[in-house]
Amino acid sequence: MELKKESHQTFVDVVLAILEGRLPWLGSRQDEPVSGEEIVDQLNDLYQSLVHERDRKERKESDSES
Repeated sequence: MELKKESHQTFVDVVLAILEGRLPWLGSRQDEPVSGEEIVDQLNDLYQSLVHERDRKERKESDSES
């Protein structure tokens, strides 16, 4: 698995890349039920919180550059 080599890549970016690579349905914008297992819901929640954290950090960095 290759991760993008960027100087500003954060831990959150790395985790998101790993999750998207191993569990491609996590990045899907379709709300299709994958299975009824509780772990799927937990992984989706984790994914969303990591995306939110990444976006929050990017907004904060862009605000500080302005």
